[in-house]
Amino acid sequence: YALENHYDLYLLTDIDIPWVKDDLRDRPNNRMEMFLAFKKTLIKYKKPYVIVSGNLENRIKIAVFEIDKLLPKN
Repeated sequence: YALENHYDLYLLTDIDIPWVKDDLRDRPNNRMEMFLAFKKTLIKYKKPYVIVSGNLENRIKIAVFEIDKLLPKN
């Protein structure tokens, strides 16, 4: 799906917070494997990405900072 669309930035979430079961998340025992697979794919297809890590506050700061860099300056 991602290869069919253009996105200015991918936010790759790190595995440094506890896993919580929900309807979207699976494979709690394969988190590093999945993280590395996503990262490898982003690199392979030269997709722009940033790793978002830390606690919730830090993750939001990273995401906002990186997205702000993409927005036009007035």
